[in-house]
Amino acid sequence: MHDATPINDDLRKWIISQAQTGYTPDTLIQAMLSVGWNEAVAIKAIDSTLREHLTTQEAIAMPNPNLEGSPLSLDVGDKVVTVLASMQNPRIVILEGFLSDDECDAMR
Repeated sequence: MHDATPINDDLRKWIISQAQTGYTPDTLIQAMLSVGWNEAVAIKAIDSTLREHLTTQEAIAMPNPNLEGSPLSLDVGDKVVTVLASMQNPRIVILEGFLSDDECDAMR
C-alpha cells in the first residue's frame, strides 16, 4: 500500500505527462489503485498536482474575430467564411466553411 508514500516530483511529473497525453483523472486514479495506492491519497495527489500545474501555466490567447457591425462573413486569410451565430458570454462564434470538406475528412 502507498498510504504513507509522499507525493514526490516523480509522481507529479507522471501525473502531468499522463494528463497531457489525454488520460482523464479517473483513469489515473484507476492506474494508481491498480498498483496499490490508497484511493484518497491518489485523488489528493492528482487533484493537487493538476491544480498547481494549471495555475502555473500561461493562458493561451484565443482568436477573437472582429465582429463589430455584425458582419455576415469574415475573410480568414485563405477564404471567406459565413458567420452563422455569435454570442458574447460565453464567447461563441459559429462559422460555416471554415474547414474544407477535405480538411474535415482528414480529421476523422
